[in-house]
Amino acid sequence: MEFNDALNADGVKSLEGKPAEIVSETLFSALGIVNEIGNTQENRAQVNVPRNLEFDQSGMPILDQKNIDNISRTGTHEDLHMAGLQHVTDKKNLMNRENLGGNVITPEQRKAIIQNVELQQQ
Repeated sequence: MEFNDALNADGVKSLEGKPAEIVSETLFSALGIVNEIGNTQENRAQVNVPRNLEFDQSGMPILDQKNIDNISRTGTHEDLHMAGLQHVTDKKNLMNRENLGGNVITPEQRKAIIQNVELQQQ
């Protein structure tokens, strides 16, 4: 897991071959990104720390529990992408694309992670 002040497109499979403006917009707007969804063996996850923080009027980051939780949740979300999970629409689910504070992972998602890891370790 890399905690950065900007995301890097090197090795990110979902951005390969995309127009430069799409890559730039994705890297600018994303809270985090992984090189390849579902690759549990060789992968890289990145968390864009500034995109996960709130700032005070002078431009300094507010390092309160809410912001620390946002960074942790984004890191976990990206780790779950590496384990094979995709985005879902349920706002309570940790895999919701909008990262709205969800912290739920369903039994089906847990089963899918275990199956994916076991398959790749054979």
